[in-house]
Amino acid sequence: MKSVWRKTRTWWNIGAVSEPAWDRDNVKLLFEVLFDMKVLLARIVEFFEGGDGDGEEEEDEADEP
Repeated sequence: MKSVWRKTRTWWNIGAVSEPAWDRDNVKLLFEVLFDMKVLLARIVEFFEGGDGDGEEEEDEADEP
């Protein structure tokens, strides 16, 4: 008796192997989007922590004479 599993299409054989799923441009675009998301998340966290948005640490006025 033949296995039904061999007749089913699975994720690894759909589309054959005619071209790669990820070419260099797609990978480059993916990393650009991930970097932009990281920068956006850092700005959101900084906003909620009360930063002034210039990327530098705030100095305490109590330390000055």
